[in-house]
Amino acid sequence: AIARDANYADAWRLKASALEYLAATGAADIGTTLAQAEVAARRAIAIAPNLGPAYVPLAAIEADRSNFGKAIQYMDRALKLAPEHGGVLSNATNFMLSFGDPRKALDLANRLVALDPLRGINYIVQAGVLFVLRDYPRAIASNRKALELSPQLEIAHWKIAECLTMMNRPAEAKTEDAKLP
Repeated sequence: AIARDANYADAWRLKASALEYLAATGAADIGTTLAQAEVAARRAIAIAPNLGPAYVPLAAIEADRSNFGKAIQYMDRALKLAPEHGGVLSNATNFMLSFGDPRKALDLANRLVALDPLRGINYIVQAGVLFVLRDYPRAIASNRKALELSPQLEIAHWKIAECLTMMNRPAEAKTEDAKLP
């Protein structure tokens, strides 16, 4: 897409996200690849300064560099510019869960579900926050909703089993685990 239109900001954003992912997972040299990701993200922002999702890879890059304050600033900027963007909400939820306030993460996850209540993965995100908050019954319900909407999201069975284990219900957890391929 960049080769066809070098001024397509969203393509630069996606390139930045892909490069950050490669660096963060160890699939590529972290220093070099994060630098390339930052260049791509900054190019996206230079083209479209109000493209909220373009700040998400910058937040991830800063988190990878352990610059957590700056990472949160970029994620807050993404949220300010694109408060109803599913990708921004999903990433911000995980960010707040890791670096901020789990209650704020739950508010974001609930907004994500309200934004697109027919998308199963949104319930997985919500369930993850509920798990951290130790609200296991609601986490189970969110994971079951994810499976109802998207049966291929088999990770929900594992997440339900985790909740049941934490609730000291090992036999039920084993039954849920058995549903995994």
